[in-house]
Amino acid sequence: MNIVILADSFPPYICGVTTHTVELSRKLIRRGHHLLIFAPRYPESPPLPEEFKKARMVYLNSIPTPYQNLRICTPSFYRIAKELHSFHPTLFYAQTPSILSIESQQFAKLFSIPFIASFHTLYASDAYLELIFRTKYAKKLQPATWTILRWFYNASDQIIVPTPSIKTHVLAHRFEKNKVSVLPSLFDIETVKVLSAAQKERIKKKYRLKKNVAGFVGRLTIDKGIDKLLKIWSRVIKEVPDATLLLVGGAGSYQKEIDTLIKKYRLKDHVLLTGAIAHSKLLSSGLLSVLDVFVSASTTETFGLSMVECMACGIPVVIPRAQGMKDIVGDAGIVCNGEKELARTLVKILTDDAVRLERGREAQQVAQKYGGETGVDLYLKEFKKVIAKHQKNK
Repeated sequence: MNIVILADSFPPYICGVTTHTVELSRKLIRRGHHLLIFAPRYPESPPLPEEFKKARMVYLNSIPTPYQNLRICTPSFYRIAKELHSFHPTLFYAQTPSILSIESQQFAKLFSIPFIASFHTLYASDAYLELIFRTKYAKKLQPATWTILRWFYNASDQIIVPTPSIKTHVLAHRFEKNKVSVLPSLFDIETVKVLSAAQKERIKKKYRLKKNVAGFVGRLTIDKGIDKLLKIWSRVIKEVPDATLLLVGGAGSYQKEIDTLIKKYRLKDHVLLTGAIAHSKLLSSGLLSVLDVFVSASTTETFGLSMVECMACGIPVVIPRAQGMKDIVGDAGIVCNGEKELARTLVKILTDDAVRLERGREAQQVAQKYGGETGVDLYLKEFKKVIAKHQKNK
């Protein structure tokens, strides 16, 4: 197949959508498919896996966004048209409802080519809208946001969501039921490094981590519930004082607020921020395997890929009862109702070796579902089904 990948989230930008797109693309190339990938141009060209040498990479003009260091493609009608003319696409796969995807969707309709759109992000949530528009009145923007999302996704031939609860969520907002499929996000489990006990101790010593380590991996922003997580952690250390909360990720403009919260809750000696770490380096360093537990207070996750990467290291998880992540964890973690229960559960799992080890073993088994070849098989099956349906309806 000749597959066009529309990727506004792409290296060097670090997020779960980027991770999934790179891994899906890498495995499609390995299977012998031809890829044309449109992505935003950054000041520096990012390193990509070896397989991408066989893909046609097109970096389009881009502009920065309020969303940390994310850039999005600007209108590039003629460049897209030129590339499509020589590529002869079989299928479009869109990552987000961006300018790039909307432009390409029109080409797909014009030339009668199947168009698949993934729903990775809860753009209409209070937290995302507040982050993007920097206003406390963000909730008033929800109806208009859902209208735009519905317009884009329902104009696609197929909509891919990562979990059953997200499917329920989008159907409640009048996405077309017969177009919505559930397929998992993917990551490269082969690059996940699990350290020995001695290596873990050396890493703990290097970073001056305490005996017990809980961790969160991702953007340190309001949409990820970092403010709630720090409040929860202030309760935990009263019961488990010999503990560090390791926050792995960039904070961007939210850094000052995080510093203020750390000071407010007196967490200076109990929180460590690593800053942004390149994704491949993070997985291969083994840093994730020093965690005793992965914890998140985010209620906006559609999947939680960084959580699954931690699970691949045998790390149990503690998360809130919200759509997305709760569909994934199974017996690998504990789903909690509210901040107080999250705090109590963290105390329990940090102080009970038997529970932690049992959940950790289950975590590794669950993670295998998303890091092997099965995931790309599911995507190829879906692609072929959509192509066949599209040809039948011509």
